[in-house]
Amino acid sequence: MAATVIINRLTGAGPTTTDITSATNRMSTSDVVAPGTSDPIPIPGAGTNYSYWVVTRLEATVAPDNGINAVKWYCDGTSFGTGLTCMGESATDYTQATGTQGTTGTELTAGNYTTGTLTTPVNVVTQPYVSGTPKSMTGSIGATTGEFGDRFVYQLGVGATAGVGTMTARTFTWQFDET
Repeated sequence: MAATVIINRLTGAGPTTTDITSATNRMSTSDVVAPGTSDPIPIPGAGTNYSYWVVTRLEATVAPDNGINAVKWYCDGTSFGTGLTCMGESATDYTQATGTQGTTGTELTAGNYTTGTLTTPVNVVTQPYVSGTPKSMTGSIGATTGEFGDRFVYQLGVGATAGVGTMTARTFTWQFDET
């Protein structure tokens, strides 16, 4: 039987895991799953304001016959727009997002993401982590259920040259092989 795999967003101190597979996943200046239009990222007069980082991870809710491996992550490759940068990277564990709610998140760096290992974040559009060159993720799962593999962590940076308003949605994709 084919596995059922969902994408979870991890939030809070626990963390709490929430299925976002079919949801609109917004970045904001809060550590919640569905901020809606609350806590937008303000455009600074100078420098950069950040979203709270977003931590995502796969979970098999129906076991594969044999296993899942060759996990990858990529974005649609479309620019986020003037003054906007999306930085991201894989992480071996979870660190709760922090910052000043309503103003800015703590910048996503290997030094600020303190639990497990996070390599230096890269611009996910210019790196590029796109369909032809996805980010290879560590981890797999056998013929069982549960969360598996590294987490992918990303954050939106908003610079002084960004325009006002809601940005166009972008697509992030998880890919894997099932046997």
